[in-house]
Amino acid sequence: MNNYQKISFLFLALSFAVMGFSQSYTSVPVSSNNMVHYEGRMDDINKVKMTLNCHNNNCSGEFIYLKSGDRFRLSGTLSDNQIQLEEYDRNNQRSGFITGKYLGNAIQAVWENTTQTVGSKILFKETTPQSADYTNCGDNKWIHSYSGQIDKRKVELVLQKIDNQRIVGAAFFLKDKTKYTIRGELNSNNNLVLNLIDPNTQKQLGSIRAIYKNGQELNASFYNSNNSQSFAAFQLDSHLEMNCIEYADYFSNYDFLYPKSHDPLFDQIMNFLIKDWIRECKATSSSIRNNPSQPNLRASQRGYAWTEITQFKDHFLSGLLTFHNTWNEEKMTKAFNYDFANKASIELEDIFKRKFDYRSYIKEYIQKSLLADDTYKYDISYQAWMDQQNFTLFTVGQEGLEFFTDFHSIYGRQSVIIPFKKIKSNMKKKTPIRRFF
Repeated sequence: MNNYQKISFLFLALSFAVMGFSQSYTSVPVSSNNMVHYEGRMDDINKVKMTLNCHNNNCSGEFIYLKSGDRFRLSGTLSDNQIQLEEYDRNNQRSGFITGKYLGNAIQAVWENTTQTVGSKILFKETTPQSADYTNCGDNKWIHSYSGQIDKRKVELVLQKIDNQRIVGAAFFLKDKTKYTIRGELNSNNNLVLNLIDPNTQKQLGSIRAIYKNGQELNASFYNSNNSQSFAAFQLDSHLEMNCIEYADYFSNYDFLYPKSHDPLFDQIMNFLIKDWIRECKATSSSIRNNPSQPNLRASQRGYAWTEITQFKDHFLSGLLTFHNTWNEEKMTKAFNYDFANKASIELEDIFKRKFDYRSYIKEYIQKSLLADDTYKYDISYQAWMDQQNFTLFTVGQEGLEFFTDFHSIYGRQSVIIPFKKIKSNMKKKTPIRRFF
């Protein structure tokens, strides 16, 4: 037993002893022939444990957040492999529900608060009583870039595996320079389904279906909008792992998935970009933990941050980090462009010639693009919001430099692309991004 296991065991023993003197909280029996132990992650992020003791279709147990140590009593029923549990806090107040079904030795479940306004998916897997390992929630998530063909058309894919088996990314067709959004899923049987969606019309171009093999090429089928099948093959060009920061307790939870590498400078830049948001999340969680338990506020304070990769190829990575939380409703975005070959972050001044007034050029180009946009011309509310955006966020994409707005709850994130051919003559000869055109 390692030190962490010893501490966890002593903590559990002490908790059970304390709860034994409480009349408001009934602890789970510490020994039973029917006791089964489970581990899982809420939304494939926050690590939790559950113990269940079921007899004659009646179940009792305990639900624990591993990181914060918050514990809840469970009581419910089991019938026809369907389980329904009520969750109670330390004051014996009902604070949530867990419902699910058995899949062999696992339970596919959903946790919800009492008003069913907040919910999370959980896949519980049976484990041993001594199991106390705490694996990073980014260990089954990744970023891949592929190159290949669909219907004899060369295409590049950037795929991110994020929470709950979801796949997001983009497909870029080289000849006609068109980009499609990817939304898909990688299920537990390694069946990969990727839907290619036009970001402007939201119409589906088709879908890519394959058996995913980690670290290998994709031998796939492409189904167009008429469901006609053709062969598609993609070689794996680059790979990055994901880092994950998460926390959950009675009132709050926050999580953030972001790329990590073997480049110390890149990882240092990532840590610098996220440190203020993480500090605020930790401070907020710490302050509200001092409040008395209130079931109506269970899991009411949440923070989310996510990464959108815009380009990953040739030892280069660019993307956006978006931060959002419920305690101030603000959304904040930061951009990054990193050249692994030269171990350098790319800024606009690294791209353009010294005497070129790129700020004025970019501002004028964006304004002309907006004036040609029908939504901007006829939607007054949209126009007012766009006029407040400064478009200082940019990433180096496949087509050119892409400039972004902040994230809006209705309009999402808007962008304007300045093609490389428009600015090529004003770029530095030794700028690292010349290899992209």
